[in-house]
Amino acid sequence: MGDFKYKREHREQGLCMNCSRPSVPGRVKCATHLQNHADLVRRLRQENPEKERETQRKLKEKRSESGRCPTCGGPRDSSNVTCSNCSCEIRPQMGIPVFKHKRGFIPCELSIK
Repeated sequence: MGDFKYKREHREQGLCMNCSRPSVPGRVKCATHLQNHADLVRRLRQENPEKERETQRKLKEKRSESGRCPTCGGPRDSSNVTCSNCSCEIRPQMGIPVFKHKRGFIPCELSIK
């Protein structure tokens, strides 16, 4: 069985693409392989932070040029540079208040008056 076919069948069955353990819900790898990958990425980023910064800068530029949110890559609002979710996350950093509600944050559209 070819590698592509093996991985596709595992993904369809809800199994890890690298082994036969159950995958984490919403992911294609098991918890062990997700952790191993996260450790690898973290180590590579620490070894060469300049390359990571350059990669992120290029990604944001590419997203902006294609009319997407530069932070997450999702569809952006017509009046903003970022999407509404990223705008709500950036607002507190810029000093714009986002009011708390007993069940969580009030959406940005309702909190600005």
